[in-house]
Amino acid sequence: MSSSKVAIIIPYFGRFPIWMDLYLYSCSRQENVDFLFYTDCDFSNYNKYKNIVFISITYDDYCKKISSFLNIDFRPENPYKIVDVRPFLGMLHDDDLVNYDWWGYADIDVLYGDLSILINSKNLNRYDVITTHADRLAGHFTIIRKASRYTQMGYNIDKWRTKLEDPRGLGVDEHDFTKVIRPGVTTWFRVYRFINKIVKIDLYDFFTVPNLILRTFSRIHIKEYNTSDRPKDGEVWVYDIDKCSLITPQGKKLPYLHFLFFKKTPFWNPKNYWKDDYWKIDCIASSGRVLISNKKVVYESESC
Repeated sequence: MSSSKVAIIIPYFGRFPIWMDLYLYSCSRQENVDFLFYTDCDFSNYNKYKNIVFISITYDDYCKKISSFLNIDFRPENPYKIVDVRPFLGMLHDDDLVNYDWWGYADIDVLYGDLSILINSKNLNRYDVITTHADRLAGHFTIIRKASRYTQMGYNIDKWRTKLEDPRGLGVDEHDFTKVIRPGVTTWFRVYRFINKIVKIDLYDFFTVPNLILRTFSRIHIKEYNTSDRPKDGEVWVYDIDKCSLITPQGKKLPYLHFLFFKKTPFWNPKNYWKDDYWKIDCIASSGRVLISNKKVVYESESC
């Protein structure tokens, strides 16, 4: 690990999900990474961890903070809109980042395995931006060197004020921010669409070569880590609690698993997904395994 300190900034309002205990435990096992929550949720009943900080703030007050800092009128009904503000979080929370070299953002519908796959001395010394999708900055995990020019690049987003004041979620954090940090991405998408008409090719496979070029000649680390796979029937992801290790059905080690396609969402409407009774965990000890499939999440241990 590097001595560089990373802060993951998470504004979250409403109600924490059922998997919050397990999520927080997986956060607590990450060396050299702190998680800063700005929230109106009740966190009094969760275990306390030294690298997880909860800052109590109402949704209205947080919107006022954004409005004041960016000189915009930011007051959307749906708190999910805050993800569009992510490109500006490193500046918005500058006072809280004094002791950190890196800032970033992430989702909480994830389970962390071993983040040192990403956050290690080699990557932290070599790059200024580290993210986990092949074709864009991942909203579920991206970190940026605080002292780099990328911290202020949110201001380069086309019509950023108009987009932030629009109450709809517009994907500013992934699509628009990617365009300013990686200007050539639009051209690569055109090339992909042309080639795909002739020879069918997976989008992430196509980006392998462009991303290798990017990582070689820039300070941007964009690579597909397959953290958001679409689960098939019978596939099981295994989280080893003691080792803090997350293994795919194919035996590959993951930095984290994103739950997006385990749920029924506007992006995914599968036959089997997590129903109301999918969560089978009553307690979690310091050992054992969590088994995750598209039907249920169960815990195996002799302790519970």
